[in-house]
Amino acid sequence: MKSEVKKVQYGGKEFAVATKYSQVSDEWLVFLHGIGCAKECFDEVFSTDLTKRYSILTFDFVGFGGSSKPDDFEYTMEQHADIAGTLIRQFNPRLVSLVAHSMGGTIGVLLAQQLDNLAVLINVEGNLVSEDAGIVSRRMAEQTEASFIQYGFDEFLNNLRGSDDRSFQIWADWYAKSSRLALHRSGSSLVEWSDSDKLMALFNRLPKKAFIHGDKTDISHLQPQFENVEVFSVTDSGHFMMLDNPTGFYSVLAKIDLFPSLAV
Repeated sequence: MKSEVKKVQYGGKEFAVATKYSQVSDEWLVFLHGIGCAKECFDEVFSTDLTKRYSILTFDFVGFGGSSKPDDFEYTMEQHADIAGTLIRQFNPRLVSLVAHSMGGTIGVLLAQQLDNLAVLINVEGNLVSEDAGIVSRRMAEQTEASFIQYGFDEFLNNLRGSDDRSFQIWADWYAKSSRLALHRSGSSLVEWSDSDKLMALFNRLPKKAFIHGDKTDISHLQPQFENVEVFSVTDSGHFMMLDNPTGFYSVLAKIDLFPSLAV
């Protein structure tokens, strides 16, 4: 596994994107993290047998983790998707499958529209409808940018650090390293897309897709809206199933046909 900062040109500017990857084939499994998170939430994948069959890429979205955090950037879901696509193309993959968590799920749906070599989109409790924009992103969006930067960021960070949930405590460390501006603008864009009634339709139109959720998460609002979506549950886990039960999460992932013949 290599840790490397890649330079990505986008919109006439250069961004530094922090990556971790292992390369064994031209079939790439690319992981997209959630809001206030980082590529490290998928670190366990590099210890699984998936690395023997597929090349693996994890990275920090601009504004998060070890990537660039410019102040003159809008941090929309579309921009995140565009930069992700530009980064992925640097690796010259024959086929790409996306594993997209939370906010990354929304970005993954948009990214899937521009990848002509997409095999499968695996949505991991990613935002698809209005109800998915819960207390985190919607609370961010309801605050003014200035208020969130001055007060809201610290309030939520303190709540995470004071939580009894181990995954929230881990999340706190990644959240603390995020750009406050990126959090607010990404959260606002995420809510806008979640409320747009477009994401589920775009997701359903994909020829091959799957949805993974923790068994403690209620997805009853989603299931009637799915069309030809394979749904998988990870035991003993909630929203952060890759932290709550990494063995279970990657075992479920390995059961999915990640590079089906229809993508050849």
